[in-house]
Amino acid sequence: MPLPMTPTITAFERSPDRGRGLARDMRVRWALEEVGQAYEVRLVSFGAMKEPAHRALHPFGQIPTYEEGDLVLFESSACRSSRIASMYGWANFPAGSGMPTGSTMRSAPVTC
Repeated sequence: MPLPMTPTITAFERSPDRGRGLARDMRVRWALEEVGQAYEVRLVSFGAMKEPAHRALHPFGQIPTYEEGDLVLFESSACRSSRIASMYGWANFPAGSGMPTGSTMRSAPVTC
């Protein structure tokens, strides 16, 4: 079941890991890719991360943020487990994907 709206996640405009996949947005991207959910990416500079507009989404001024309509999450684990897995179920992540599967982890739906 696809999410009701196409989510937008934030990522570094210039990643400090030079594209090696160590930035926290990669966890969210990976989960969305594993379930085949389309998403948009908004690139954010280091300066913009500390501005009030971004801090309204992520109080620590970091990435990622996950936005889906009025729902905003700002920790990669919350994005993956609280939202993505609650919509798709952990069993829908392929074995070997690095995501818990089946009954090894259960998530409650997000209420914000």
